Amino acid sequence: MLNDLLLSVAAVHGDEDHGHEHTDSILLDAWNIFTDPGHFVAEVGFTLIIDFVVLFLGYQLLVKRVLLPRLRKQIHRELDAELGVDHAQGEDHGEGTPGK
Repeated sequence: MLNDLLLSVAAVHGDEDHGHEHTDSILLDAWNIFTDPGHFVAEVGFTLIIDFVVLFLGYQLLVKRVLLPRLRKQIHRELDAELGVDHAQGEDHGEGTPGK
């Protein structure tokens, strides 16, 4: 049924040549595209580019610049409340404070 639908859509578009052969089987068409070296190189290239953009830049922007600073501030506030430290009064954290 799906193969008939795809064949009818292909018939509407005519016998356009897209640089590869068409068969009557969608699975064979998919296998031909999958095993074509040009398609394979393009897919690997796009995958690497997208992974770089999403993973590296997304990590840099979201995690390091948004999430971690918020978590640090929240944890700092919770520890100050638990330990009774009030920075408005000029109190510091004691001997373990970096920079002392």
